[in-house]
Amino acid sequence: MKYSKLLLICSGALLLFSCNKHEVVPAPVPKVDLYCHFEGKINNTFIELTQNVDGYDCVSTKLKTIQPSGSQSYAIYYSTMRSESYSPYVKLALGNLYYDATLSNDPPLAQFNQFFGGLSNIDPPYTMDAQDGFMVEYRDAQGNIWNSVDTTNALPQDVHFTSVRQESDASGDYIKFICEFNCYVYRFNGTTTDSLLIKDAHYEGWYRR
Repeated sequence: MKYSKLLLICSGALLLFSCNKHEVVPAPVPKVDLYCHFEGKINNTFIELTQNVDGYDCVSTKLKTIQPSGSQSYAIYYSTMRSESYSPYVKLALGNLYYDATLSNDPPLAQFNQFFGGLSNIDPPYTMDAQDGFMVEYRDAQGNIWNSVDTTNALPQDVHFTSVRQESDASGDYIKFICEFNCYVYRFNGTTTDSLLIKDAHYEGWYRR
């Protein structure tokens, strides 16, 4: 009798433990830590735009020019520190990343890495519309658009990229960077040209493939 009770207890315990399912904890999903910030003097006024302050964030876009078979297509990348609630923004454009659009709709990751990886060694020239170079665009509080121009201008301008690194997660492939620059930006106002000096600018952001 005692043996039967013991067997019954053991069987119940075995049934109890066998019904308990092991909780499966999913592995953490890698996520790129994206941070953006801009500060600098624009027309001798200190301007600071910070992520999650007044709705500011970095928005990365690209413009692709698709060429027919036998010609190289290319992409120009834009990183913009902007807000939906406030007018001022700062945009950094960089081009051109050449690739074969007959093989892939977007530039392959290897070419994306190679293109931006070169920024660590060679500073890009200022060019019109970032064609094979670098361009700064600024929108002021009144909504006016100001653009940098190419290196044929006598006024001083420089740009230097640091901390260039590529990271990927489920949302995409990114180039994170810090860009420091000094330049004039221009607004064509009828027959005259107005200019603003951007000085000691520090832009931390990213480009998305």
